[in-house]
Amino acid sequence: MSIRTWLGLAVLALSLPGGVGAQDRRDEQFYYPGAFNWSFLKTYPEAARLFNAFDYGHAVLYERLLTKPAAERGAALEKEYRFLTTDLLIRPPKFAVAEEVIEPAYAKLAWQAKQMFDWAHVLHRQIYDIYSDDRLSLEARDALIEKVTDYYLSRKDVAFTPVPKSMALMDEQYFSQVFRERHPKFNGLIWAYHWLQVGLYEPLIAGMTPSEKKAGVKTTLARFWSMLEDAPSRFPRMMPMTATIAPTFSARHPRAAVIFDNLHMMHDIISDVLAADTIPKSRKREVIYRQLAEFRDGTRNVMTMDEWRNMGEMMGGIAAMGGPATGLLAPVSTAAGIDHAAMGHGPPARDSAATKAPMPPGMSHAAPAGDTAAENMPAGHPMPIPATPRKPDAAPAAGHDMSTMPGHEMSSIKEPASSVRHPAAPSAAREHADTGEPTDSAAVKPALDSAAAVSSGVFPMHSWHPFIVHLPLVALLLAVLFDTVAAWRAAPRWRDAATILWWIGLAGTVAAVVTGLLAYSRVDHSDPAHQTMTLHRNLAFVSGAVLLATAAWRWRRPFSRAAAVLGVVGAAGLAAVGYLGGELVYRHAVGIPTAVLRQVSDERVGFDEAEMQPGATRPDTLTGSSQDSSRAATKPHAHAPGREHDD
Repeated sequence: MSIRTWLGLAVLALSLPGGVGAQDRRDEQFYYPGAFNWSFLKTYPEAARLFNAFDYGHAVLYERLLTKPAAERGAALEKEYRFLTTDLLIRPPKFAVAEEVIEPAYAKLAWQAKQMFDWAHVLHRQIYDIYSDDRLSLEARDALIEKVTDYYLSRKDVAFTPVPKSMALMDEQYFSQVFRERHPKFNGLIWAYHWLQVGLYEPLIAGMTPSEKKAGVKTTLARFWSMLEDAPSRFPRMMPMTATIAPTFSARHPRAAVIFDNLHMMHDIISDVLAADTIPKSRKREVIYRQLAEFRDGTRNVMTMDEWRNMGEMMGGIAAMGGPATGLLAPVSTAAGIDHAAMGHGPPARDSAATKAPMPPGMSHAAPAGDTAAENMPAGHPMPIPATPRKPDAAPAAGHDMSTMPGHEMSSIKEPASSVRHPAAPSAAREHADTGEPTDSAAVKPALDSAAAVSSGVFPMHSWHPFIVHLPLVALLLAVLFDTVAAWRAAPRWRDAATILWWIGLAGTVAAVVTGLLAYSRVDHSDPAHQTMTLHRNLAFVSGAVLLATAAWRWRRPFSRAAAVLGVVGAAGLAAVGYLGGELVYRHAVGIPTAVLRQVSDERVGFDEAEMQPGATRPDTLTGSSQDSSRAATKPHAHAPGREHDD
């Protein structure tokens, strides 16, 4: 064939409906230029890196919902939830993740959705950067945020409308609420993500100095971590609305606030579409793209700005959405627990119109105007969207009464609430959050539940360091000892034994260094401990280099006494490295999760140094005074010299 023929066939192939030409264009977009970019990451890395983990969480959720059969989704999402909450969120990625690598099937299915989410996340991050740049005045920040918002809206093909969309789009379509009903814990985690994403704007605005901003950000982060402690009881019960969680930011920049609410609604809608069995896999792309078009359109199925501002109260108020990001928290009642029916978690999952509660005459629903997916709904179900919100007669209880919301013409007949309630256990971190007391930096990171991690197949690689390090440490010390004996006695057998130990020690050193460097950047530790960690690391590098040189020297010059002396120097350094490692564990408690340390500290409260001595007793514990048996059981553990347990 000629070149012209081949070119003609290639053009024909690209023009076919199922060919490459049918794929989405993968246009990319980037930040609005400015010196403020990346300020948030530089100033608040502990918060900025969390958003990288959030991106992974959204991506892996969509991939599992799309690719796993319905019967396997629960187990798959539980595994991902455990990985996120016991590992990735605690040690988030330093850089943004390539989501298309995590969600290849979903990215191929709905690349347009990924682009819209990415573009909105760029707006999120640029606003954080602007607020984090202390060189800008408050007026300059406000003006710049509006410019950045204009820049975002200039991409009409991927920008969410700045007009608030009706909540009916998220809650009253034929596939709505399927995901949150079937997977309430993962749904709560996603809502906690969204709470933090908008909630962080408040401390950045309220702080008048860099130190005040950092303290405010730390408090907001601590409140996010407290949500994960008794999941899902402390997760938001309703989708966090930006006007409710970040009222100051929403008043200053209502367009951006509305965009973020529309973004978060779209997150929920796509989760429902992917989870709904009523939408075959072959139609999911079509339904998702119709929803995306709806959220780019600001002319239909919309609310007024006043309706949008009042929506949070109609949904149950700030308490139903995770609580305030700053200021004092109202005490959380844990006696009754959380009514999961009010969260939409009680009744069995429903994803078709046929399973919805029957409506009395005149009180029927339809999909929002213009959604051709409504062909799956029973015909003749008008759902007018009122122009003004109806005020509830009383403040809503847990959950939101959809009948009082704009865009929801609901029946007064409600589904029965579930009687299953989950009491929440008290914790020190929650008490700090509820009372508004200052929280130390350790409270920002939760404990890694090692038992849970192992049971779910997740065991962080850096946790292997204390397990691995002892083998090369002992092997290298013995290798130096055997080489020294061999050099002074010219004994081949000692040298042969030393050679085996050198190979074991050097191979183990590679594993110890890799896991040690991972631990250096990931384990919980204090500032004084960090200095010791740095010395431990640097001395390990120096000692390792000396011992490596010794190994090479002895290989070329068997029985060299000079090489043996150099090995002794390296071994001395290695012993010092081991001593510093012990200091890190037994003095600084490096690697022990902060929450565990807090628990141990609480257990030891009330016992002075005298009680820690062998044989010491506490009189009121032994005489049966006011100390109860549970408190007596927490007495510090000590043995007299040479004594062991009797039991």
